[in-house]
Amino acid sequence: MTILFLILLEFAGDFNVNPHEFEYVFKKASELTATIHDPYRGSRVPDGQCLPWSKTIILNEDHWVTLNRWQQRELVYHELGHCVFDLDHVAGSAIMNPFAKGGYHVKRDGSNWPQLVAGLRRRIAF
Repeated sequence: MTILFLILLEFAGDFNVNPHEFEYVFKKASELTATIHDPYRGSRVPDGQCLPWSKTIILNEDHWVTLNRWQQRELVYHELGHCVFDLDHVAGSAIMNPFAKGGYHVKRDGSNWPQLVAGLRRRIAF
């Protein structure tokens, strides 16, 4: 079982308010392919990218290995926000804001994770 699959399960679980939501989120997210690689090694590429036409999330390997578990979750949730829910970027302290100071909104110990997920959930209509 890969870390990406575990994050996918956590993602679906974070939206487990009712069985319908969990099933919807897990089904949509499980249709995606997620890969960790850097096809453009040595050039400037995004940390992560959603390719909705091919249902693919690409994560930059060089960047991925520098992240702690909470930052990895935030990056994957951000890309899932694009690919699963068609969300755009937003301002403020939010998972869908790609321009956080230091790159990530989640604290190193994950203590603010529930608030970040709650903010993401508010943007989603089931």
